Amino acid sequence: MFKAVIFDLDGTLTKFNLDIKAVKERIGGGGSEKNILDYIEGLGEAERVEAKALLEAYECEAAMSTELNEGVENLFTFLRAGGTKTALVTRNNRRAVEIACSKFGLSFHAVVCREDARPKPARDQLDMALERLGVMREEAIFVGDHLFDLQAGKSAGIRTGLLRNSHANGILKEADFVLDSMDQLIEMIR
Repeated sequence: MFKAVIFDLDGTLTKFNLDIKAVKERIGGGGSEKNILDYIEGLGEAERVEAKALLEAYECEAAMSTELNEGVENLFTFLRAGGTKTALVTRNNRRAVEIACSKFGLSFHAVVCREDARPKPARDQLDMALERLGVMREEAIFVGDHLFDLQAGKSAGIRTGLLRNSHANGILKEADFVLDSMDQLIEMIR
């Protein structure tokens, strides 16, 4: 039996609407194969501060204009009624998370943003979420939509599922379960 569900935000609970490529080009990393957070960390001090501020501004703007994915409202109604603990683990910045959660009335027992621990694909954020929830890894499931989510979940030893989308299509077979809409999780938890 699952006592907790840990979620990714962008692309999982909400539509992914941040143009990462445009942000990377704006900060000078358009040709880099590194993910945007790793690219920014490799910059000099002044450039890093400026790039982080720019990324955060884009993320907050995306949070203001995003929409919930199909089935999220039904799923959260079910989870709240059953007393299931929930956590949010995201590579996003805290302010953007607050904007999105406020916009949709989403609340969690634990929220772990990139400011709190090494971001996915590292397992650190998931370990922190488990600790904050007070549950063992075998008592939780993690739902994401991206390779980084899958890698973090597997590394942390948590049963990990993916929401089917263009980011996840090539890795679905590696997930413990696959969802076409978020409310499909209801039957799995029952």
